[in-house]
Amino acid sequence: IAVLGNEKIKSCIDSLTHIERITVDSYIMDDTIISTYNVADIIVVQNFIEKEKLDELLRNTASYAEIVLLTSKKIFDELEDDYLAQFFDIWLDDEKLLQHGIIRFIKTMRDRLDAELTENQLDTLIDSLPDLIWYKDVNGAHIKVNEAFCKTVNKTKKQIRYRGHCYIWDLDPTEYEQGEFVCMETEDIVIEEQRTFLFDEIVKIGEEMRQLKTYKSAIVGRNGQTLGTVGFARDVTDVWNTHEEFRTLISKLPFPIMIVNQDYKFVSGNSQFEDMFNFCKTSTSAFDIEQFGMVNFEQDIRYTEYENIAFETTMTDNQEIRNFILEKSVIYDVFKKLSGYFYIFRDVTKHRQYEEKLRNLAEIDELTQMNNRKIVVKFFEENMEQICTQKSSVSVIMIDIDYFKKYNDHYGHIEGDVVIKSIANIIKSFDNGKDILTVRFGGEEFLIVTNNKSFCDIGEIIESIFTSLGEKKIPHIKSEVSEYVTVSIGGAYFDNINHYQDLNTLIKFADNLLYKAKESGRNRYIIEHV
Repeated sequence: IAVLGNEKIKSCIDSLTHIERITVDSYIMDDTIISTYNVADIIVVQNFIEKEKLDELLRNTASYAEIVLLTSKKIFDELEDDYLAQFFDIWLDDEKLLQHGIIRFIKTMRDRLDAELTENQLDTLIDSLPDLIWYKDVNGAHIKVNEAFCKTVNKTKKQIRYRGHCYIWDLDPTEYEQGEFVCMETEDIVIEEQRTFLFDEIVKIGEEMRQLKTYKSAIVGRNGQTLGTVGFARDVTDVWNTHEEFRTLISKLPFPIMIVNQDYKFVSGNSQFEDMFNFCKTSTSAFDIEQFGMVNFEQDIRYTEYENIAFETTMTDNQEIRNFILEKSVIYDVFKKLSGYFYIFRDVTKHRQYEEKLRNLAEIDELTQMNNRKIVVKFFEENMEQICTQKSSVSVIMIDIDYFKKYNDHYGHIEGDVVIKSIANIIKSFDNGKDILTVRFGGEEFLIVTNNKSFCDIGEIIESIFTSLGEKKIPHIKSEVSEYVTVSIGGAYFDNINHYQDLNTLIKFADNLLYKAKESGRNRYIIEHV
């Protein structure tokens, strides 16, 4: 960041705390020496800069550089929109707003650099592949293609971008409107079904017909709606009836593929198939697909009633459960007669594990690995009716670390996290997964919920917490009640919660008792029948 004669801004930038994944250097710029600002990513100018000087900056800065205006609210209100439009960002000269604006701006620049790097990586990847690759929006406009695609249609990426099928493939508009040789039906299927399909497609390039083996997937946004499609295709016009060349095509796909004939006799498999299933080529004559399915997936994968089908199943590999999506696709020969079937085996184990991890993250506190507040709500939703029917006792215990803010201020947040985890481990030891539930409620607060426990049981749990914490003797010289870390506890015991079926009401009783314990001196507990 080059700053035009303003030490205050430079000092503000230099004082920023570390922002993850980006390094920021700043220097004072001499606007009379071009070499001081033509290497900057960002140039900060103050208040009103003459148009001539601004034009000079724009001419001599790097092509990727941006100019930011620092100004006061008063001057900002006086500047015209056309003048302001020349700046990438505007920072108001206010101490709080300025620091916030700089941090927000740097994070925005970091995200912008991330996006540029990601796009560069994607372009490099797809351009290195020999197959046609393309991305489309839901209206069929091409957003991105690779070099192989450009060579096939004899157009540049710039010519192709945001253009439709008719222009790119040199089709007569009449043919396009009739939907012939333009892949419209397959696109609609992918968009509607939101999954991956393998198609045999005939496309027309000018006056020439080409046969493509096309793999298409829907691109789904975070709201669940289809944003577009991605596809890659191998032109198999010249190899459609050549078995060996067809094997070359499937061997390049990154997942196991097996091909069987119309009688489900083994024809071929790519190297990924052989490796994954320890398949020996010499045993093809004895191959039984029904037995293969039962041994590996405990089911008959033929699905003879379907020509095309996709289903999810599992396989046990060295006592590890692996998840697979199997796709069966019909193969026709050049005479449109049934020739056999494709079987694609996509290992989605890591994807399913990631989904499970996300579910756990939604319910588990990251620091302490305890249940979070969601689990409390879930516990009462699932058990409230039974608790009320059986009229079993319920207790809600609120635990708060005494003078924890002072602990953090003195020892630091890292040590504070150590204390939280240490106390969490004490509290978690009571969680049996049945009638005692422990939760990190937030910050330095914890919650214990019990079901069908006696009043004495609750007292013993609380006493045990105090004993275990006392044995740890965690120093806390800023505490006003002890030289060690202590807690205050409020416990509400309900013999019959029919009258208090609102979860917030139950927790509020315990919270009030915790407040009383803290008001009466801390490092103590109060339990009451409610």
